[in-house]
Amino acid sequence: EAIKRYNKAISLKQNHRLAWNNKGVELANLGKLEEAIKAYDRAIGIKPKYATAWNNKGMALKDLGKLEEAIKACDKALEIKPKFATAWNNKGVILSELGQLEEAIECYDKAIEIKPKLTETWINKGFILENLGQIEEAIECYDKAITIKPKYATAWNNKGVALERIKKYEEAIKAYDKAININPSNEIYKQNKKIAQKTLLNKTR
Repeated sequence: EAIKRYNKAISLKQNHRLAWNNKGVELANLGKLEEAIKAYDRAIGIKPKYATAWNNKGMALKDLGKLEEAIKACDKALEIKPKFATAWNNKGVILSELGQLEEAIECYDKAIEIKPKLTETWINKGFILENLGQIEEAIECYDKAITIKPKYATAWNNKGVALERIKKYEEAIKAYDKAININPSNEIYKQNKKIAQKTLLNKTR
């Protein structure tokens, strides 16, 4: 339905860059990534310095597994708009998929510097720090996300996982409970809690 609306806007005014970009977003949401990229390219063709379309194209390329091209698209967005926090975050995501973890953290730090309340970026940074074995620092990132958005189930779950890694099982269970209360239908959170409870039981025997 939304795509039909954007098609109508485009038919009325072929150089409607916003309609092309929004059509791309809808197509990407439907998993039609190649078509989405074509729509973003039309938007960019109308306005080459359209940072949002470059950023969106970057994420579509990432989802297609074209990571090097995705980085270039994000870089283009940042060249046009250096204080584009979402593009810094997205570049970080792509770099982390390429295994360039330190560089990814630098991008997340840039995003946070511009927009401190970007909860997704705090989660992303925490996840990488956890993978690097910096558990306490990762927990701090998850806590930041929770402070900004107390009902952020993913942040509570990730905090639980990190607490388990430093053997703080009781605290981990409390974090999982928070995640489950927010999103009761999530089986992963329930499974994580069960594992933590079982480990704690074995430890206290």
